Formats: sequence, structure tokens, C-alpha cells
Amino acid sequence: MDVEKNLPMRKDVILRMASMSKAVTTVAAAILLEEVAAAHDPVSKYLPAFKQTTVAVRPARHAG
Repeated sequence: MDVEKNLPMRKDVILRMASMSKAVTTVAAAILLEEVAAAHDPVSKYLPAFKQTTVAVRPARHAG
């Protein structure tokens, strides 16, 4: 908790996490893949909100 006073971290301490969403999400995905999911499973199997997603695709341009 305090390096200068040589106080150890308590188990109930609340810490602020800033700019950690990508790291936390990556670790959560790795744990999910390791423990539960198969790499070929659709994301919607675990996150139902992703069941009706769409992908925007730019129309192909014709050469000429």
C-alpha cells in the first residue's frame, strides 16, 4: 500500500485501473479459450448480444 512506510497491500484494497480494457479483455478471452471455448465456436455462443451482428463490406470496384 505504501512503499515508503513499508506497508503491505491489503486483500480488500480498491485500486483504480486506467486504460486496461484491452489487456483485461485479452486475458479474459485467453482464459475462456483455455478453459471452455473452442476456437471455432461463434462468439454469440458466449456473448448472446453478438448473435445479430452485421459486417459492412465495401462494394467491389470494377477495373477499367
